[in-house]
Amino acid sequence: MKNRIVLGSVVSTVVACVAWVVFGATLGAQTQIVETTLSSAVSASALVVNLTSATGVAAGGYLYVDHELMGVQSVSSTAVTVRRGLAQGDSNAIGHLSGATVYVGAGERFSQFNVAGACTRAKELYLPHINTMNGRIWDCTSYGVWVERLFANPDYPSVNAVRDDFKRGYTLMEDTGVVWSFADDKDAYIAGSPLGTMEYREEQTKTVPTWVTSAGYLDISADDGASDNEGFELVIGASAVTNSYIIAGTSGACFSASVTVTLIAGTDQLVFGFRDSGDFVDVAAYTTYTETALVGINNIDGSIFAIGEKAGGGTLSDDSGVNWANGETRALKVCVNAAGYASAFYSDATPGKYPVYKPITMTNGGAIKTAGAKLIPYISYLCVTGTDAGIKINWLQIERIP
Repeated sequence: MKNRIVLGSVVSTVVACVAWVVFGATLGAQTQIVETTLSSAVSASALVVNLTSATGVAAGGYLYVDHELMGVQSVSSTAVTVRRGLAQGDSNAIGHLSGATVYVGAGERFSQFNVAGACTRAKELYLPHINTMNGRIWDCTSYGVWVERLFANPDYPSVNAVRDDFKRGYTLMEDTGVVWSFADDKDAYIAGSPLGTMEYREEQTKTVPTWVTSAGYLDISADDGASDNEGFELVIGASAVTNSYIIAGTSGACFSASVTVTLIAGTDQLVFGFRDSGDFVDVAAYTTYTETALVGINNIDGSIFAIGEKAGGGTLSDDSGVNWANGETRALKVCVNAAGYASAFYSDATPGKYPVYKPITMTNGGAIKTAGAKLIPYISYLCVTGTDAGIKINWLQIERIP
């Protein structure tokens, strides 16, 4: 039978609350949870784990690694005798690879609940926030927002990121509040994504809506290309002028996607990145927006390029020198840092779940965005008459730049 514990006893909770009231300053004494790594692999049945460092490890405390919570019984140098698989949920005793990240601390440093929305670092007693029930981990960013960590394989660093891999259900509703029906210039809100609420606009006449999810991807082929410039525009959040995901000169983020294109000649345009907040424009004319930082392909040779707009600066374009071939899957990424500087990246074909990105030399399009400009993650796609490009988005990801 698997052991069961309660993280943070009633007594410790009461003491903590008293400390907040009486001492005041304790609330602002945020402590970063100690992290170390396994110095050797651990089998699912092992009762001793070897750590790179035993700092903070003590009998009665806990180790958390790869979704498993362990109780510390004794410590000898960096060899730690443990009880295995203590938390409920996704925390059975499992094998762990050498080099796996280990979080160290007393019980109250771990939790059994999720967090979301706004946060204040100074008010969090321990960071990151770790839910041992489901293995999810969040950081409270300096911008005051909870951002979930996305863990990858040992060759890809963990990042403050949220990803939608389209393996869940979604709800669509017109922005007028009525049941969704698709037609040219129809705007819909999409709920159910871990990225938050999304809004998209249909372009031109179609017989099926653009938003079609199936088997872990989003099909945005925009029907069959019966009409020229069928397509759509999508933003993370909402297109309203008051909405923003980052503000140039203040905060930064990256927006990335894994995309499969069946037929390059079917794309009139396909771009991902950031644009200024504001209403959608007709026929997805991305150059109409005042501020953009985008990466995408054209329909001539599949050239991967970065393109940007800056107030008073016009269209700024940089070619990567690499062409996307029919049937290939690649990943694209655009970042705008806190200073407003834009950068763009692409991956080789068949990048898998954790791409290795190559930068596009931003001779022109790396211009700094106008300070104070409100920017939102954005996708724009149009097709060519009578041609189905067969475009599938395998995942979308947003990363906050700390």
